[in-house]
Amino acid sequence: QVSLVYYEYNVRKGLVPKYGGERFPLLPYAMLYNEDQYYVLGYSNHHRKTSTFRVDGMRPTILEDSVVPRHTDFDPADDTVNIFSMYDAKLQQVELLCENRVMNDVIDRLGEDVHTKSVATKHFIPTVEVSVNQTLFTRTFHIS
Repeated sequence: QVSLVYYEYNVRKGLVPKYGGERFPLLPYAMLYNEDQYYVLGYSNHHRKTSTFRVDGMRPTILEDSVVPRHTDFDPADDTVNIFSMYDAKLQQVELLCENRVMNDVIDRLGEDVHTKSVATKHFIPTVEVSVNQTLFTRTFHIS
């Protein structure tokens, strides 16, 4: 088990401690690499679930003597897919207005079964079930 303070960028692009600078424990399960970033996947008592944290946002990390047993429902393959596919929180249906030129990207990310409808001649709207969270916005801006 480790304890850490997690940081994020403010509007001035400065790193500031998240959660009021509170140090919290994390039981790391795996190190992941996704889209040029390293993440630690582990159980967070603070969030009361398996979560990911970007390694570059963790400062400083302290090894703890206490050990917390791994949750029995942990499956690294499933958790990795869910986390990086926008399904780590409550799911909601959303519609995205997209230009026709990104249809291949939408299908690559969401599959051929994604529900879509045409809008005018240059746009379409896919209806997707996602977690409305930071990952959704990152993915949305990544393909636009």
